[in-house]
Amino acid sequence: MDPLLPFRPVHAVHCLPRGSRACPLSLRHVLAAQRGCGGREHDRDGAAGEPGRGALAAAREAKAVVVLRCPRQLDAARWFDVAAAAAHDLAPGHPFVAAAEVAVEGPGEAAVERAGLEAARLVEAGLGHLAIDPSAVPPAERAAAAADVAALASDRELGIELVLTPEESARPEAGAALVRAFRTRRVELDLARATFVRPAGEADARAQARALAQLARDGRVGAARAGATSSTLLTMLAGAPVRACDDGGAVLAAALRARGDDPRAEALAWSEATAFLDALGAAGSARALATQFQAEA
Repeated sequence: MDPLLPFRPVHAVHCLPRGSRACPLSLRHVLAAQRGCGGREHDRDGAAGEPGRGALAAAREAKAVVVLRCPRQLDAARWFDVAAAAAHDLAPGHPFVAAAEVAVEGPGEAAVERAGLEAARLVEAGLGHLAIDPSAVPPAERAAAAADVAALASDRELGIELVLTPEESARPEAGAALVRAFRTRRVELDLARATFVRPAGEADARAQARALAQLARDGRVGAARAGATSSTLLTMLAGAPVRACDDGGAVLAAALRARGDDPRAEALAWSEATAFLDALGAAGSARALATQFQAEA
């Protein structure tokens, strides 16, 4: 048996076909194990077609963990089925995380309730990680709203990520304050995501890396980065306390260059994902993860 298959969350296994060797994991469990072995995740947003297949193939070859995010406009259950089928075919037994984002669309109990129902639907679809975006909620209410939406998924031991506003991303002390306020609601938090534009040069890249490190230190939370990257930034992040890094749409953009040629799209996505994983220093993280999981079993 593949060594990591027994560690798949029960709710995810129930969403898989009998005999599937797809290995979707909870990001919470991945991050907890990696505290003992090091490692970080390549986080990519996009459909689970050729871009997802290319990313999974690249992750298996690099022995790295990849996070696939379901776009908001897609049906999560169908997306998970496609992602799991691709994982079974291209990366059987190899760990990946299926993720999605929930937005709280405004203040008030009704908006929080709607977001909570959406979060429950995503849990039942088999996903292993939820990002909660409370940016449309007034600042004083954001932490409470996000925690209320995240509660069910956290109780099921899914990974929970708090999406910061651009202002909170640029001011890590503000982002850390939101993280601390979230934790007063007694809901576990695994990541805080800061979003940046592509760094204009080395000084800008260094400033972003410092901001992420401060967020991780002051918030005592795993830092995640979203937005377009640069080779200089990725080199800096390889040695920084950043637990996940979004590819800024690079894998999806590479696949789109194929203009409908599916085999070429998958190949281009694989090439882009391979380069990203290498630059981020994520290669080998899946092998170390398997060793750590088995040691803790």
